[in-house]
Amino acid sequence: MMDMNTLLANKKLLLLYLIQQLRMPPTNEQLIRLMDQTGYLDYFELQQALFELVENSLLACPDGQSRSGPFHLTVEGNQALELFLDRIPPLLRLEIKHFALASRAELLEENQVVADYQKLSEDEYLVTLKAVEQGVTLFQMELNIATRELAKELCNNWKKRSGLAYRALIDALLNPNPIPALPPQEDDQTTLL
Repeated sequence: MMDMNTLLANKKLLLLYLIQQLRMPPTNEQLIRLMDQTGYLDYFELQQALFELVENSLLACPDGQSRSGPFHLTVEGNQALELFLDRIPPLLRLEIKHFALASRAELLEENQVVADYQKLSEDEYLVTLKAVEQGVTLFQMELNIATRELAKELCNNWKKRSGLAYRALIDALLNPNPIPALPPQEDDQTTLL
């Protein structure tokens, strides 16, 4: 019978292998769903494994302390996986490989357009809009918004129209003949750059 430390070590190895086979950095939320589908780790085992793998530099999480992801396999993580891969039975490796392949397209699509908001105060919400490709943030914009409804609307519209909005912003910033700004009003205290 396996002791608890060996069991958790094997589960961490399964997690490293799954992340490697996904060939894209999954978020914590995505890993929770994947583990729920496979049953390889329960929620608490997953969180403990992620914490320990990041602490031991086998996984990297650019999000820092919140550990929401995305999670990247480090050089050390790849080396550990290579060293202990034979501890994962061949049939289980094949199952994980097929599962990762089937899940990858959906996860990539999810990762491409990200929109979220958080409440800062009673009348202030921070909206974050991102475009991500293969784990790399291509575009990110943060806006302070007055109401929750507007924050939700921005997030929903970003998910529907991100390509159009991104192109319009790039065109506006790169256009050699930009639309002229309105002249400042006498009572306007803002400065135009």
